[in-house]
Amino acid sequence: MRSPRRSRALGWRRSNGRADGSIGYNFRAMAITVKIPTQLRSVTSGEAETDVDQAATVGDVLDGLYERYDGLRERIAEDGGLRRFVNVYVQGEDIRFLDGLDTQVEDGDEVMILPAVAGG
Repeated sequence: MRSPRRSRALGWRRSNGRADGSIGYNFRAMAITVKIPTQLRSVTSGEAETDVDQAATVGDVLDGLYERYDGLRERIAEDGGLRRFVNVYVQGEDIRFLDGLDTQVEDGDEVMILPAVAGG
């Protein structure tokens, strides 16, 4: 039997709605969900959340976003990496303490882009 956490990450959902009353599993395609902060919504047409399909790493996720949203790369990236003040999290873990842009992602993961805010 599949573990519940791994099953959810792969898109498997338990279903009790079968005609014969048995329990089964239905596969539902999933993607990586990206949370977009208020500071970046001017380049995403106001979208607070979007999905990226077929990405294996955080770098792939960001590349998908760069293709979709003109101006995003200039806001969060420089010299082939992220700007110093931009933090990216996968499932709540800071990618700086994982594998950076090479951090692996799986279907169902949540990626959050969080530019640091300064002021006083």
